[in-house]
Amino acid sequence: MTFRYFGLLFCTVLGTSAAQVVQNAPKAPDVQVLLALRSSSVCLRTPELIADLVLVNKEAVPRQFDLNDLNVISAFSAMIDTSTMQYRNEGLSVMGDRMGPKLHPTMATLTPGGAFTKTLSFSLKNEFFDKAGFYLLMPSISIGKIERPSNPSTGIIFEIRDCD
Repeated sequence: MTFRYFGLLFCTVLGTSAAQVVQNAPKAPDVQVLLALRSSSVCLRTPELIADLVLVNKEAVPRQFDLNDLNVISAFSAMIDTSTMQYRNEGLSVMGDRMGPKLHPTMATLTPGGAFTKTLSFSLKNEFFDKAGFYLLMPSISIGKIERPSNPSTGIIFEIRDCD
């Protein structure tokens, strides 16, 4: 199966946090986090935006993580209403539901230079997405110590268009 990636978020998570200045602070894993939308344009009333999350191990040692620890917090910004060509200054934050008992560990191992891919969906079932226009997706992704915080400068722009 071939995917056409239109929107792409690219971030390398390096162990260069302020906490490392303190001696004996654990080093964050050097993992590249990529998020690619399968389409940068969807029709109004499309129920979800589909993306592929890719983690790439940039270290010389294997990295293991529990897939149940995947947490995605999504921030959306409405940029332009294309039906009126008006600027929109609205935002929406969506947090994952981490309630309930801890699931049995589902471990995955990233070999050196290896990659792991998971399909993610971002719900568009909110009145916030009821207008045709351009939107900005700014996800914050973490799996244990692997983290890619939300950042507007590395967000993904997508379009919701009136297909009628």
